[in-house]
Amino acid sequence: MREKFAFERVIRLGVYQETLRQACLRAKRARQEPLACCLANLQWEHRLHAFQDTPIDIVIPIPHYWLQRLYRLHNPAETLAGVWANSLKARKSSHILLKAKWTQPQRSLPASKRRQNVQRAFKVVRAEEIKDATVLLVDDIMTTGATANEAARVLKRAGAKQIITAIVAR
Repeated sequence: MREKFAFERVIRLGVYQETLRQACLRAKRARQEPLACCLANLQWEHRLHAFQDTPIDIVIPIPHYWLQRLYRLHNPAETLAGVWANSLKARKSSHILLKAKWTQPQRSLPASKRRQNVQRAFKVVRAEEIKDATVLLVDDIMTTGATANEAARVLKRAGAKQIITAIVAR
């Protein structure tokens, strides 16, 4: 609660418990893009005012490392970002923020090690596309905020004006 983050705020559907937790975990599996779309649409309906109160220039999903993409064919953040970009009538880009190094899965680490794990994990290419932009940074689940913080820090250093993070569950 007392930590400083590089993003300005978080838009979330709910708490990572019970049914929402099960839905988030299931949406990570292969061929579960329809479930991820439903979660994104549900969040859009319930948090419409939060999405619309700040004009979004570009929607960017938290990327997977290239090696992860070989065995995890589905990135729920990509699906969520696509739905929200369409709803916001904003551009989605999966090629501005890259995961430049492999990291241990955050879920396997204690909270005290998560920031260190993702330190220098992301890089921005084509920084000119986010210069002075308000970015909607998208992921499915947030626990400590370490991943979103590191991605937002890198995006801001590359010239983004403001980062708003959207997740399904916290």
